[in-house]
Amino acid sequence: GTLSRLLVFLEEEALIRRDGRGRVDEVDWPALLRRWTADYSFSKSNETQGFLEPRGLVELERKLVASSLRYAVSGSLATRSTSPVAPPRLGVVYVEAIRHAAAELKLTPTDSGTNVILAEPFDSVVFERQRSDQGGLKCAALPQVAVDLMTGPGRSPNEAGALIRWMQDNE
Repeated sequence: GTLSRLLVFLEEEALIRRDGRGRVDEVDWPALLRRWTADYSFSKSNETQGFLEPRGLVELERKLVASSLRYAVSGSLATRSTSPVAPPRLGVVYVEAIRHAAAELKLTPTDSGTNVILAEPFDSVVFERQRSDQGGLKCAALPQVAVDLMTGPGRSPNEAGALIRWMQDNE
């Protein structure tokens, strides 16, 4: 019943189209991502905390790859190999437990000068369908990264636009 109502809603919103037998035959996934942001915001939907990695994001990446953590990188750090807009200045990382991850990565909690945000996701789906970049860094699925950027601060929405264009060109 829930799935049926969801499909009706998505069809009414013109996010999907179904054939005469009720099977989905077309998905407007860029519009679906935009619709997702009506109900989701990275900073409001997840528990987050800011940290400082004094040696920068390259060191954060090295630590993540070498760690035993279950993690998924999101934000601009996850778009470097697909649609870089500018060098990343903020590392966004989903982890299962912020305190544990911060300790393992030796990050310093901070309210200013943040260059790392650790996030405990509201749903573990962020750890599914991950992809690894050339250096072995585990990144969240591109739709998740796009939505996180769409609801992020600063230049994040511009980075989301670049990522979505790349996704359209590379379906």
